[in-house]
Amino acid sequence: MKIAVVFLVAALTSSFDAASVSQYNCLELLFKEDAPAVLQSIATLLCDYKTAKAQQNALLFENFLQKVNALLEKVGCTIDNILGTQVTITLQDAEQIGDQVANVLFGFVDSIIAKVMKILDDIPFLGDILNDKPLNTDIRDVSCEIMVGVITDLDKVLKFVSTITENLAQRAQ
Repeated sequence: MKIAVVFLVAALTSSFDAASVSQYNCLELLFKEDAPAVLQSIATLLCDYKTAKAQQNALLFENFLQKVNALLEKVGCTIDNILGTQVTITLQDAEQIGDQVANVLFGFVDSIIAKVMKILDDIPFLGDILNDKPLNTDIRDVSCEIMVGVITDLDKVLKFVSTITENLAQRAQ
């Protein structure tokens, strides 16, 4: 069982190294740096995006994009890197760029959810940590409260698997 956990954690992290979609590279770097904090930051950003979308407010879209850039700067990236093209953010195009950036962020979170669901399928007892709550909720269509709950559940699984891996590594030494 211990070997299976180590294998799954290695598979989760190595899947980022062999990413087929280059727009996620900067997000993957952030994720490797501090997965729980990055997931929480992305959840907050996506809630900001949903608020901007609901209010159709260009200033809120621009604020969302500035916060995304600030997060990406931690690993030397910008929105240009995740969109694959150079953009200049203005009030007139903030919503369009915001939609594109949000799609990338939602896709990234969806990929994390898929990987965590795979871990839960392979190690059923991890479901007990989440009280058997499914993580397959489409976060694009849920309220911010539910989205934050899903992100918190992802965080629990990642922390638990990380703790197990650290313990196994210490025992192996």
